[in-house]
This record gives sequence, structure tokens and C-alpha cells, in this order.
Amino acid sequence: MRNTWSIFKKEMSLFFTSPIAYMIIAVYLILTGYFFYMGIVSFANYVNYMKTSANPQAMEQLSKINIADAVLRPLVYNASVVILLIMPLLTMRLYSEEFKTGTIELLLTSPVSHISIVLGKFFASVGVFALMLALTFTYPAILYVYGNVETGPLFTSYFGLFLIGMAFAAVGNFTSTLSKNQVVSAVLGFGVLLLFWVIGWASYSAEGVLGEFLKSISIMEHFETFAKGVIDSKDMIYYLSFTFIGLFLTSLSLESTKWRL
Repeated sequence: MRNTWSIFKKEMSLFFTSPIAYMIIAVYLILTGYFFYMGIVSFANYVNYMKTSANPQAMEQLSKINIADAVLRPLVYNASVVILLIMPLLTMRLYSEEFKTGTIELLLTSPVSHISIVLGKFFASVGVFALMLALTFTYPAILYVYGNVETGPLFTSYFGLFLIGMAFAAVGNFTSTLSKNQVVSAVLGFGVLLLFWVIGWASYSAEGVLGEFLKSISIMEHFETFAKGVIDSKDMIYYLSFTFIGLFLTSLSLESTKWRL
């Protein structure tokens, strides 16, 4: 555990002594802030339209509008897309830079286990992501001050985003071990994640067992329940399994690298 903590501190220091983490956090906040602003504008325009409507059913429908559904749910879906785009950028240097500078030999021949290396680097990437996610709590806080926000769907949505981030970070760690070129690692990570993202779309055109299988391995299909305010153990197991497989493949890749040294 001490070695894992040492690797974690080293990677966190590298993240924040270079502009990488700051740039990624800034991009994430700018994009999610834009989506939040557009959600507020769309919600306000819709409310104004309903108020000016002469239809009595419109006023009844207006009273049933939930700001969480109108603003926060689209926000978390859009945030998951942003995470898909930036997570490979966050993890691309973790191993690629070690390969490029040659320090991977020192790391793998040191008295530090592969598990400690993998977990230390993984926890560092998840730590930066958790910071990004925590900073976006300002958006629902604003809604909470000026409107009625249901805390249940809010926290389950953020919990779902955190699980997605963990799964994406595990995949990014793995693809970072496949090349000493950071750009190649990022592209590979993005490609793998995008595949599991769009595979859910194919499930709607497939039928029978194949359609159910494709739906069961789709990343976003398992996020639906979290966005609705429900925590399903099946969806938690999916994301945790996805994370475990990514870390397992990372460990195998490092093991094969050690034998090639």
C-alpha cells in the first residue's frame, strides 16, 4: 500500500506541475458550463412560452415541470460525452511518457510490484477526474438556490458519472501501455471507448439475443438508471467489471513489457 501511495503522489505531482491537468480541467468546465447555460436558457424560454400560451393545459403542464429533468439530466448526459473525449487525453502520458524517456525500465525493475504501479497511476487519474467532477457541483448548487432540485437523481447521476470516469480511466491506462507515443495512446483509448459507446446504437437494430447482448455491454445503457435517480447493482457491477478488466489488461501489458526488457 505504501508503494501505491508513493506512485500516486508522484503522478499527482506530475499532473499539476505541468499544464496538462489544468488545461483538461479548464476544457471540461468550459464545455459543461456551456451545456449548463444552454440548458438554463432553453428551460427559461420554454417556461416563458408556456406562460404566454392561452392554452389552459399548458399552465397545468408547466406546474409539473421538474428543473432537474429539464436541466440536470441533459447536463449529465452531455458531461458523459465530454468525459469520453477528455479521459484519453488525461491518461495518455501515464505510461507512454515512461516508455519514451526510458524510465519504464527503472520502474519495472524497482522493488515495486506491478499492482502498486497500476493502482497508483490509476488512482492518480481518477483523483484528477474526481476533482473535475467536484468542481461542477456549482451548477446544481445554483439551481438549488433558485429552484427546487431533487437530491436523489442529482447524487445518483454524479455517482454514475464517477463510475463512468473510473471505467474510462482504466481503459486509458491500458492503452497508454501500448505505445510510447502519447497521441497514439489517446487515439487508441478514444477508439475503444467510442466502440463501447456506439455499440448501444447497434442494439436497437439487432433482434433477439444479439440485441440484448449488445445492449448489455453498451456503456451508456447502464447509465440510464443512474440519471433517473436509481442505483441498480447490475449497472454498478458492469462499471466495476469494466474497470477491473481495464486494470487487469494494464497489468498484463506491463508484465509482457518486463519480459521484453
